[in-house]
Amino acid sequence: MIDGVHNIPLELSQLLGFSNLCDEIKTILIIAFHKANDHEHSSPLGFLWKGVGVDPIPDHRWIKYKGLFTVANGTVTGIDEIDEAVIAAANTVSETLIFSRSHNLQRLFGITETEIKWSYIFLHAFGVIEGVRKIIIAPLVFARHSINQAKTLSLTRSPIGTIDITCKSPLDRGEELVVDGKSYLSDSYAFLFHGSWVGDNSIHRGKLMLRHDKAGEMIEFWFSNIDEESVVFRENLLGKFLAFEDSDEWSDFRAIDNILMSLVSKMESIQPQLTSTDSTIERIRFIYVNGLVGEIDYFKTLSSLKRKELFDF
Repeated sequence: MIDGVHNIPLELSQLLGFSNLCDEIKTILIIAFHKANDHEHSSPLGFLWKGVGVDPIPDHRWIKYKGLFTVANGTVTGIDEIDEAVIAAANTVSETLIFSRSHNLQRLFGITETEIKWSYIFLHAFGVIEGVRKIIIAPLVFARHSINQAKTLSLTRSPIGTIDITCKSPLDRGEELVVDGKSYLSDSYAFLFHGSWVGDNSIHRGKLMLRHDKAGEMIEFWFSNIDEESVVFRENLLGKFLAFEDSDEWSDFRAIDNILMSLVSKMESIQPQLTSTDSTIERIRFIYVNGLVGEIDYFKTLSSLKRKELFDF
């Protein structure tokens, strides 16, 4: 397990200020240390790759085919997940690099800026959610991430710091174990951390941050072309907007009206930019625009039904 708390290489643990770093940065430095010093492919990372018949560990060129570091910091795409991820990565890599340079880790252990970026991608592509962040658990590095809650694994940290891994439902012999990716799997995630984009006929999911003008708050909303998920996401969104309304016969209608204004505003901000229509980001933008169109149509229909109920009564 690499979580910034356990299994810290002695060489890093002795560095002044290392213990004061946040767990994510410590995790990234530990991964980078193993990656840069795995000359005989005998580090924990090397053993993982060899264990599945892949050797050696992917080199620096690996991250060139991922999407995250192909988007320049400061670029605003209008796609919330991408913009948030680019800013978060830039800040984390910058803080990690400052520490690395102040301790001359490039000369001592070969931890370069490229190694740090490689480790950041690796953590987010192959890590599992524990609490509010991702960590590396060796047996699960090559497990498939899924939104199927019935078959995903549950992680619980024990009082002594170990991780208990259990499945949410019984498994048959030979059945696949999958990691719970419901909180982050999306078209943007596939692009940012795996360098791929999902086909038009595939499952599509995405996170939108909607502004509630009356409350002055940003509200997280996921869209999905999976009917079962979409029903839950829409009910949750309506519940969040209703929380800001006075309770009366018109509260549902006002909440839906505010949702529609927020969705339309988001649509305006996410419209295609002046870039090549062949770029991956523009393909993703098309998916998110389509998702917004579907949500606007749904809530317009719901608004009409609510209006009819009120006036028929």
